Amino acid sequence: MQPPAHPAPARRAGGHTRLPLFLVLALWFLLVLALAWSGRLTPAPGRPPLMVVTMLLLPLLITAVAWRLWPALRASLLALDQRVLIMVHGWRMLGTGFVMLFVAGAMPGLFALPAGIGDALVAVGAVWLAGTMVASGPVSPRWIMRWNLFGALDFAVAVTMGLLTRRGAPLGDLEAATSDAMASLPLVMIPAFLVPMFLITHGIIHAQLRRARHPA
Repeated sequence: MQPPAHPAPARRAGGHTRLPLFLVLALWFLLVLALAWSGRLTPAPGRPPLMVVTMLLLPLLITAVAWRLWPALRASLLALDQRVLIMVHGWRMLGTGFVMLFVAGAMPGLFALPAGIGDALVAVGAVWLAGTMVASGPVSPRWIMRWNLFGALDFAVAVTMGLLTRRGAPLGDLEAATSDAMASLPLVMIPAFLVPMFLITHGIIHAQLRRARHPA
């Protein structure tokens, strides 16, 4: 018998870590917002957005290290309700705003179209998967795995095209607009905060699926 696609959340782990996890997210959000407000995330003209890239990668690195060294945290994250982890990606439908910015001439199509359309597809898949899991019970882990991989690859494509279409980058002169606005408020909160947070959920979902296939 195949194990359920979403693990039942452990009461002890979920109850004791929910508030600390929320506080960590809130503090990280405020830190990113403060750095962005002060202009420290915005690079000089023609320079790569190194601070934005740092703020994207740093939470991933911290989470990976904590995952390896802190068994209690790892157990708590694995116990999170998979339906909720998937459903939060429904917010990625807001990525269609990139398509609107492209239509308005404020974003390059090479970045805005794959980022916006990809986010929309991930959001639709998230709502369908989570809705099915709530209404009908477990779904095939293969569908979740495919959706999870697509969602992570969507970010990889979006970040890559965002870097390549900034002013002075290899693709930055192919269109009238550039992706430079992604390094300034309010849009900088997407790569500096939302993208790493969503990627962490993708990692947790992957770990949950792997544990269900190979229980210890």
